[in-house]
Amino acid sequence: MAKNKKKPQPQLLSPENYIRQKARNLSIYECLINDDWKKMGSANVVIARIHTNGNLTVGAYLVDLLCMGVKDTVYQFNISQEDYREFLDMMTADMEMQKVEYSLVHNVIFAANEFAAEFGFKPPKDFTSVARYLLEEDTDDIELIEIECGQEGKPMFIQTDFYTEAESKRIINHLEKTVGKGNYSVIIGEDGDEMDDEDDEDDETKDSESEEYRKLVDEYDTMEYDDKVQLFRELTAKNINDIPDDDKIRLNALTESLYSAICDEDEVEKLCKSWKAELEIPLDDEEYTAELLGREPERIITDEEEIELDELYMLINDKPKKVEKYLKQLRMKWGNIPYLKYQELKYLEIHRLKEYKKKLNEYYAEFSDYPLLKIEAHKNELLMNSMAGEVRLLEFEEVFQERKSITELEMFEFQMLKIFTLLARGNMIEYQAVQTILDNLEINDEYYTYLSAILTIARINTVKEYLG
Repeated sequence: MAKNKKKPQPQLLSPENYIRQKARNLSIYECLINDDWKKMGSANVVIARIHTNGNLTVGAYLVDLLCMGVKDTVYQFNISQEDYREFLDMMTADMEMQKVEYSLVHNVIFAANEFAAEFGFKPPKDFTSVARYLLEEDTDDIELIEIECGQEGKPMFIQTDFYTEAESKRIINHLEKTVGKGNYSVIIGEDGDEMDDEDDEDDETKDSESEEYRKLVDEYDTMEYDDKVQLFRELTAKNINDIPDDDKIRLNALTESLYSAICDEDEVEKLCKSWKAELEIPLDDEEYTAELLGREPERIITDEEEIELDELYMLINDKPKKVEKYLKQLRMKWGNIPYLKYQELKYLEIHRLKEYKKKLNEYYAEFSDYPLLKIEAHKNELLMNSMAGEVRLLEFEEVFQERKSITELEMFEFQMLKIFTLLARGNMIEYQAVQTILDNLEINDEYYTYLSAILTIARINTVKEYLG
């Protein structure tokens, strides 16, 4: 007698995958926007869609119509209408909101993003990967409404506490390079409405730390050199991991001041000029490009394909047991492309290091001109040979050759390799120059913070060696 077969259980979608795949099938429940969005040039938009069970999936969007496009997004999945009202009460505590037709909020969001894209700004990853799927596709089916962006057609950056000091500096530098002086404006504004209390606290903490850091650097710049040296030795008497957070801020500021005193500014500027190709090359608006994947340049990467590639990244970090199977699926679709080889190496480096070294040699021999594999191979060589003597700095042009633009990931990996190389050389002028380069790159804040943190520790250790 045949055994009864168990019925396959339906696989539940994660909230993110549900929104990507099915949110547009849900009816619009209501759309809201702040009353003064035209006057302020900033819109808080809420779009709610209703499930058959009466629950709601909601997207909230903070939109800058003057320069940056969508700045922040929050989404709530399958919440009760009571929870939705509480969410609205929290969001609208300091503003008046009005119900509007979907077509208006659609045009506000897409017009702002299109305006920002003209100057190389793109929305946050949460919008690109999830929250935009709560919007209808931007097709001719949506009524076109003229939305005014910018100030008289020019970008106006409102510098508020929403951005850290480093972020604001990079945005302004980017505008200077892309549109030039006189073609944009910057004003200091009141802090925009935040979408998450926890984010508010984080931003306030970052801002206060940044303000304290700047004041400390100015204070230390007025101190006598010998006094700075004495204070530096006191602060570094403990292991750096045992230093209290307040003292770490003091130490970072003091290190910056000492570097300015020790390093020859002309030498730093000369080295920065020799690396100018890194600052001049445009960074792609898209996270994934055909050249990043190792495909023909004219190949268009679809939204669905971006989601698949995002999924691979998440599996490597969160669910490594599923990586190999997923890689096989992607190879069936994409073929033998070097980007998948690179991501396999990142997985092996974390979870199966012995196989990593063997596969790296194999894949680099197959795709020796592919930038990410070239960087990976050089990094491995550096780690093996750094104790043998002088290490060679891989030049930017050597990696990217005739490329007209690169992605933020490629820029991040190149800068990481450069910092690793400099760590083996311990040259203070090089450290100061690469920090200057980082401060002027258009990479996202997460990449910048990671690179800068490594460099800061290196700078502290080099000052310790310099002072004997």
